[in-house]
Amino acid sequence: MAKKTKKRVAARKRKTTAVARLQRGAVRVRVPADATPQDREEAAQFAQTLERNQQIAPGNALTPGTTHKIEKDAAQHDTLVRKRFSSI
Repeated sequence: MAKKTKKRVAARKRKTTAVARLQRGAVRVRVPADATPQDREEAAQFAQTLERNQQIAPGNALTPGTTHKIEKDAAQHDTLVRKRFSSI
């Protein structure tokens, strides 16, 4: 069981972030550590699309239609986090 825990921790450490410029300021989006510049650009574009479609919660509470939230990470940076899925 300890090996599985170590693998999960190692997998979490292999992530990095891309920065997306939104109306509310710069927000970090999680991407794999080996992400290409194109992958980083796509992640930033995804965050901008979520904002344009009003799928990022405006405050702490998720409202109908919102799927993502902006939370502070360990370093106190604003980070985009998916909280639920939405079906149309």
